[in-house]
Amino acid sequence: MEVLNAQGMDCYHSHDYPASLEAFNEALSYHPHATLYANRAAVYLALDRSEEAIRDAEACLRLRPDWYKPYLRLGVAQRCVRQWEQAMDALRAAFDLHPHTAIAALIHQTQLDMCFSPLTQNLDVSVRFMEGAKLGDAPNKGVITTTAFEKGQLVFEETPCVSIQSILSLGVPACSHCIRSLADLSQLPWPPRKKRPPKPVVVKCHGCDTIYCSETCRSLAWAQYHTVQCQNSAYASFENWCRATVSSYPAPPELLDVILSTTLLVGRMFCTQAQSQPQVRPYASFVYGSSGLKQEHLAFDYQPAYELLSAAFPQPPTQQEFYKMHRRVALSCCRVRSSPLPALVNQPGPADIDSYLDTTTSEGIGLFTLHGSINHSCVPNVQVECEENHCIKVVSTVSLEAGQQLFANYMSDDLPFDQRQRHLQQCYEFHCHCERCVRGV
Repeated sequence: MEVLNAQGMDCYHSHDYPASLEAFNEALSYHPHATLYANRAAVYLALDRSEEAIRDAEACLRLRPDWYKPYLRLGVAQRCVRQWEQAMDALRAAFDLHPHTAIAALIHQTQLDMCFSPLTQNLDVSVRFMEGAKLGDAPNKGVITTTAFEKGQLVFEETPCVSIQSILSLGVPACSHCIRSLADLSQLPWPPRKKRPPKPVVVKCHGCDTIYCSETCRSLAWAQYHTVQCQNSAYASFENWCRATVSSYPAPPELLDVILSTTLLVGRMFCTQAQSQPQVRPYASFVYGSSGLKQEHLAFDYQPAYELLSAAFPQPPTQQEFYKMHRRVALSCCRVRSSPLPALVNQPGPADIDSYLDTTTSEGIGLFTLHGSINHSCVPNVQVECEENHCIKVVSTVSLEAGQQLFANYMSDDLPFDQRQRHLQQCYEFHCHCERCVRGV
């Protein structure tokens, strides 16, 4: 057995996997040993035969349940067939028996795959675990290209995982879930003998006055967060306070719109958490940062909003959780908008079509899971473009190779070095070490 095992390992290390498999098959025909099963499982993994690797890992586990290697082989094989939860269990068991950094990295990557693989499986990017000091609850991560892109090419397009209409835009009727504008274009002054567009379809919630653009959006909202919101008088008080404060607080309305629309988005996120299973953390990729975050670190008094929001939940978030969530959302969200007019620009319609943008465009903010995973550089290689259809586009600003990490600029391009570093430390809690900052430019 020892001779065949050594022969199999020599072939494995020289990447002659068929010969390695033949040696382990012969060895196992003489003696079903745990080491042989573990080694053959590694060969099966190298040959992309994941199901057979799982069977060998399980056979090894029955013979040596106190050894880390069958758990490791099992976890890696289950990752290959996208059995993320089972892989997590196996990898954690391996780490308990053998706490190695490589196994820890696999656990972190599996955490990310559970969240991101459904989003990236049809895209040319992946989200990968990045080594380094952990910043908070979520593993460090980056968005990596899986193919090459030319300068100016679309890398990916994304719709938000959650969004909300901004308070100053509430005069425009819009879908509560996707903020699609429901403005009635048929009332605009269309030229004579020109066909007017139909009135938009409006779908109401069964339990309250919330409106949607479709049955799909109504169902998605109900499943994600609206069950908690609907007919919840305490939550209605929280929303009404946010909307009223925009016009009553002594600060510019545009600034307050950003602050309080973000607060409404935070409320919607906590509703999603309340409706999800206890082990599900749908916003873990956004909500991390200083565990010592205090209210005095924030420019606005959020205490009334926190108290009103807390009353809406049987198990309310702590003050710390509220402030932490708010800060991270404020730093991660993007502007979104929806207007039915751009599609009509080249069609017969009102001659001064642009003058109706303000009364027909719905604006808001949203969180984008992939976009929120792009790291910062003062020398970015992508830029984010806000579209009129409630989505964003991430476009390359330089040529990108496969395997290259995407970087966006979190700030204005024209800030001097000292201001950039101060802003990143105060807001994002890190110092930038990009090539521009290393030169002190």
